[in-house]
Amino acid sequence: MTYAPQFKDKTLDELKAMETKCAARTGVLADPIMLNILQMEIASRQGAAGELPLYTHDCTCCTFLGRFDWTGDTYDLYFCPQIEFPTVIARYGDEGWEYTSGMESDHPALAEARARAEKAGLL
Repeated sequence: MTYAPQFKDKTLDELKAMETKCAARTGVLADPIMLNILQMEIASRQGAAGELPLYTHDCTCCTFLGRFDWTGDTYDLYFCPQIEFPTVIARYGDEGWEYTSGMESDHPALAEARARAEKAGLL
């Protein structure tokens, strides 16, 4: 999920540099709202534990929730706030079809994604 259009094409390093500059400002130049937006954008790209995704994910609406290891496989977990049917996603590869999703699934990676989304206040 991108919190502001001007961040869409920025790398994580560029966002972190912007956050540092914004946090250093004081007085009249301080912009606590922009700092908060930058911090949310960085957190959404890093995941809960500061991790970066292993696999390519092409939806800019999704929030990365971190990685999950299960039976030797590593999944990138996401929350997608689809308008009518929000869902969770567990991606296990770079190809478009290499994922599983659904709120009702009993797959351990999706159960973990649901729990993380709830803890983050996304559900």
